[in-house]
Amino acid sequence: FFRQFGQFRTEWFVAKLDRGLYVPQRLVWGQKVSIDVTPYFEMGWGRTAILGRGANAMDGDAFTTANFFDNFLGRGSKQYGRTPGDSRFAFDFNFDPPGLRHAISFYGDLYTDDVPIYFYNPTRGAYRIGMFIPRLPHLSRVDFRSEATSTESPAFEVPTGGYLNYWNSIYHDGWTNDGQLIGNTVGRQGRMFQEWATFHLSALHEIQFSFTDHQVPHLVPGGGLWQDYAASYEIHFRSGFYVKSMVQFEHIQHYPILFNGQVNNVSTSIEFGALLKGAKF
Repeated sequence: FFRQFGQFRTEWFVAKLDRGLYVPQRLVWGQKVSIDVTPYFEMGWGRTAILGRGANAMDGDAFTTANFFDNFLGRGSKQYGRTPGDSRFAFDFNFDPPGLRHAISFYGDLYTDDVPIYFYNPTRGAYRIGMFIPRLPHLSRVDFRSEATSTESPAFEVPTGGYLNYWNSIYHDGWTNDGQLIGNTVGRQGRMFQEWATFHLSALHEIQFSFTDHQVPHLVPGGGLWQDYAASYEIHFRSGFYVKSMVQFEHIQHYPILFNGQVNNVSTSIEFGALLKGAKF
């Protein structure tokens, strides 16, 4: 039946997660399937799971053959009375409306913690959706991108808000590696809106402006709200030498757990480098 579709791709992996306090010897495994349904629509489904239980672990399920297959098939284990491990699911898509000659693209990443299909119960999931315009009308050298992200899961409001995405009652280390979150930078119970406009002065010369609005609801005491305004400049020379610079203004409207009142920050950076042609390492 795959002849009815375009390109079909699948990926599988197994890896070790570092620095687990409660489950020190965690292994993560997963698979991803992507299908080009039409020349204008691509979709993919993915699944990742954590298994593992060290000698001094406080929680977790041992990475055994039986637990692995129970997790893979999503069936309950006779030993635990539940599906072993901590599983997560994702669905992504990219859509170029036909007839517009790729003038605009819509894309999204949809995430769920405890249901295999996001659309089964979207109020329990998280999302990142976006739109990309490679050339603005009458401004062929300017592209524009806009994204919205939310991990709020309105089905899990107060007092249980936050105890779903990137959280697990058995794997207390959560979805982390070496203490860093594996997931969207918005974190748990957060919202973020971003926009970018890039002016391509030439193939090697561009200026970009961006805006980001961050919101942290009630999961953090008092919540949080702040905005970032940034501009970056990048130029590459045919000799291989390049210059990159950036300036960012951050306006923290309120974040009472960290600051008293409003706070403004300005950060800048500049980078010089050279790309060595024909270099071998």
